[in-house]
Parts: sequence; C-alpha cells; structure tokens
Amino acid sequence: MIKLKDLLTEDCWDGYKQVGMKTKNGKQVPNCVPVEEDLRKWFGKGKTGSSDGGGWDRYGTDGQKLGKCGDGKEGDAYAACLSKEKAAKLGPKGRAAFVRRKRADQKKAGDAKKGGETKKGQKPTFSKTGA
Repeated sequence: MIKLKDLLTEDCWDGYKQVGMKTKNGKQVPNCVPVEEDLRKWFGKGKTGSSDGGGWDRYGTDGQKLGKCGDGKEGDAYAACLSKEKAAKLGPKGRAAFVRRKRADQKKAGDAKKGGETKKGQKPTFSKTGA
C-alpha cells in the first residue's frame, strides 16, 4: 500500500521536471512543472537519425527522402517519418510500402492532409513499418 507521505517525497511524474522545492501542508515537497518540448527540436537532435546529422526524416511514396520530419507545408500529404536505422532496415521499396500504408491509414482516419484534421485534438495515426 502506498502512503501519502511516500508520494510527497518522490520525484516528479513523467513529463514533469523538478524546479526547486515548495511547502505543502507544512512539508517540503518537489516543485514539479511540465516540461515544455518542441517536437521539431526532438526530431532534429540526437546522434542517431538522418544522414545529415540526427533526427528523423520524412519519406515519399517512392521511398526517397523528402526532408526533415515536421517540415512539410500545410495541405501536403502527412509525413511518414522514420529514423535512420529503421529506414536503412527497410530499404527503398520497404520505405515506399510503409509510406503508402501510413497514408492509407491516415485517409481512413479522416486525416489525409496536413492542416485538414476533421477534429482538433485528434490522436495520431499509427502504422506498422514492416521491419
């Protein structure tokens, strides 16, 4: 059984970071604030990723790289993004098949074009890569 005092002395939840301490009910507890992240920065960093220095790349229906993930224009077909490792495992034909599957799944979900969501707050469409 979890005790309240144990909850008050634990670290912050996932998606939160500790910024000092605060007093709650006369006790010192971690001051947890949400972590503000930019997905474009997340996709563009890291030693693993694209051949031009980290991150994920977006691919077209021919299996060729179109650019960095997240840099498509409104009205374009949604990106099918892959990490460098996953793209290398799939090869050009596998990447092309993945992109076609992803776009078909997005169309079925009613979300075929960037900026054309049928409802706000819609969950992302997931597709198997086949690798």
